[in-house]
Amino acid sequence: MTGRIEQFVTLWVVIDPVGTIPVFVAVAGSLAAGARRRVALQATLVAAGVLLFFLVCGQLLIEALGIGLLSFQVAGGIVLFLFALTMIFGESKSETDQKSPNATRGPTGRRRRSIRWPCRRSPLRGRCWRSCS
Repeated sequence: MTGRIEQFVTLWVVIDPVGTIPVFVAVAGSLAAGARRRVALQATLVAAGVLLFFLVCGQLLIEALGIGLLSFQVAGGIVLFLFALTMIFGESKSETDQKSPNATRGPTGRRRRSIRWPCRRSPLRGRCWRSCS
């Protein structure tokens, strides 16, 4: 019984249904009821497919890449630690980021972001990739 509870809690944390509700409402809030159901079903099937793929092939993939399980766990812990630091202290802004906005307006009037934007907003802030700094 304890194993089942542990598995349930692990899946609950991975799937995070409470945290995905605002995202779903923002994306599908303006759709009709039938379209909302289709979007919810499609998202559920894609998430289940990804989970099942890594459940079946995850260990094989890690072994094929030559990564030990302990190394993978340590790397995951470091990434979570960096995310936590970003959540606690916020993102630091460089002088160039404070002076000029990172987004520009495209021909359609919608905001465009440079290709470097996701890398700069990561916990490492582009320190590991030369193309992002």
